[in-house]
Amino acid sequence: FIRYTENHDIVNDMLRAEVVCGERGAAAVAVINFTLDGVPLLYNGQEIGDTAPQSIYAPWPVGWAAACLPKPKAKYEFHQRLCQLRRDEAVLGKGDVIWLDNDQPQAVVSFLRRSEEMEILTVANFSNRKISAGVRLPEKRDAAFKPLLAGMAKTGTADGGASFEFGPFGYFVGKRSAK
Repeated sequence: FIRYTENHDIVNDMLRAEVVCGERGAAAVAVINFTLDGVPLLYNGQEIGDTAPQSIYAPWPVGWAAACLPKPKAKYEFHQRLCQLRRDEAVLGKGDVIWLDNDQPQAVVSFLRRSEEMEILTVANFSNRKISAGVRLPEKRDAAFKPLLAGMAKTGTADGGASFEFGPFGYFVGKRSAK
């Protein structure tokens, strides 16, 4: 699978992820794309938040000159961290996806990537408000997940599950041993 939020078939000025979801919402979507199974696709300038008008009928270069400005630079560094996470954590390339129930299903997405050795937990708030969420894990263990990425999220473990306090469009990615 290729996972994307933008590509040449759907992109236009009003459908870019940053325009539809805002900066933080686009980051939460990117976290999901990079931690699900399949291959994440970044489309023409998406890694720097390029929202310049584009045409599918003419070439358009990425505005790399803007990448040195604070917001595009931070977005580029964020995407570099996501790429590095995929390289560092083998389970993201070969592990099973296990969808997890949570107590805020209208706003929160939660899943594990699991191999024999490792588990990566991804939880993201897709609402534009603060939210508390509890996630039910497959086995009752109190082993906490070591944070790898935590954008506007605080976490804890209790009674074999994980609890989260999210800011708007917050996310958490953490890992622990599968044993």
